[in-house]
Amino acid sequence: MENSPTLTDKSRLLSASSKSAGKWLEALPSSNLGTLLDNQTLRIATALRLGCKICESHTCICGSQVEENGLHGLSCLKSAGRRSRHDAINDLIKRSLVSAGFPCVLEPIGTCLEDGKRPDGMTMIPWSKGKALLWDATCVDTYAASHINLSSISAGAAASKAEVKKQNKYRSLSNDYNFVAVGVETSGLLGKQASKFLKDLGKNDCCHW
Repeated sequence: MENSPTLTDKSRLLSASSKSAGKWLEALPSSNLGTLLDNQTLRIATALRLGCKICESHTCICGSQVEENGLHGLSCLKSAGRRSRHDAINDLIKRSLVSAGFPCVLEPIGTCLEDGKRPDGMTMIPWSKGKALLWDATCVDTYAASHINLSSISAGAAASKAEVKKQNKYRSLSNDYNFVAVGVETSGLLGKQASKFLKDLGKNDCCHW
């Protein structure tokens, strides 16, 4: 890492060498659970961690130049993957909560903020201390220009920073609910709140995380 030519390479190596970096390889590959990766997804996920060539250099529909490492697509505002990553995270959280005995709904009505936005999900029964769980997930790009300085110093720092923003955003709901911000990075790392939440959830039987 000390000899990494760029901050991107340093951030990639720092992420890949983290303690939890290989956990995704230990997940049960099941289509029913949503944890089965197709060949193309597995190829890209591996190449991103090894710094290998992913695609041919070309011009993105947004006008930016896409290099062979394919990193631009992780943060491009016109990338279809942004929404699918977010939906996949929430789907896995919901599946795990339900299997652990906590029925829940996505985008719950009645928990909107003044701007009309609402958290991603809510349990229908108490999660802790008599309060239901509210969660809101975010997937930030480890290698984006706005995060690279931070992620090249501390693994998972970008996700943790995003969680703090989410926590502040939904602060008004914290008196009535147990709110958890679930921060995930495109490198696969989790934020501090996400790590603790998933460990707590994983203590329940039949949890698939």
